Amino acid sequence: MILPNGSLFNMSPMSSFLVKMDLNMDRKRYFLFYLITGDVFSPARFSAEDPAKVLATGSLWNRFGANTSYNLLMLAVWFLGLLGIILFGFGVAANRFTKMLGLGILAALFAGCFHDNHGIHVVGPIHYSEAAVPLVLIAAYGLKGLRARLKDRGVPFSAPAGMITAALLIHLGIFNAWHGVALNHQAQIQSFVYGYLDEILDKPGAPDSVVLAPQFARVWLFNPYFRAVGSYVCEWRRAKPDLSDRILVVHDKPEDPYLKIVPVAASR
Repeated sequence: MILPNGSLFNMSPMSSFLVKMDLNMDRKRYFLFYLITGDVFSPARFSAEDPAKVLATGSLWNRFGANTSYNLLMLAVWFLGLLGIILFGFGVAANRFTKMLGLGILAALFAGCFHDNHGIHVVGPIHYSEAAVPLVLIAAYGLKGLRARLKDRGVPFSAPAGMITAALLIHLGIFNAWHGVALNHQAQIQSFVYGYLDEILDKPGAPDSVVLAPQFARVWLFNPYFRAVGSYVCEWRRAKPDLSDRILVVHDKPEDPYLKIVPVAASR
């Protein structure tokens, strides 16, 4: 989904050069999909499970609630919170430009009604990060419109400006600090598990190894502290297509939470 502000760049001379680069990267990406999943149209992230298990089919109403509405809520939370919603409301109808930006964001969100992978949104609106630029522009127009309305009523803008600045500092400061600590706690799970494997297996002179393991989530769920922290990382990091990694992690029995290390020859 391309937002309207991308059309300005598409008319520039630089765009044709980058399009050629992108097409070349697409060919490599599809070839990588074929090597890992056996299908050029199945992304590598589907290789750990059957695509039928990854994709949760549902009705249009279900997709609207689980994808579009949820992503809209996440964007509202992550983009300046309540203040961002207010400024967006003041700015989206300011002129034709802001209306087009708003329609572009709406179109990107509406695309969620046409995909079944509910897991695309569980770590926040990463897949809608391109909406940050038009949201900032619309909010800026909203701030300008709010100032004009206050001026018409004879209200000085200094007091509201101070309130907005204080709200942003407090809100974003608490939000970023809280989530920074939470992300650090989640990263400790991966650091501990992979650090353990590297410590005992990735030593000079050590043979290449295969680790038989259940799903990554079952490993950290077995630890009470990690289970309390929680994480959205449920699968092991992917091996290179040529399997040249010194440590390969492959799935074992799903009900067994323990790791089994199998040394193998270097020419595996």
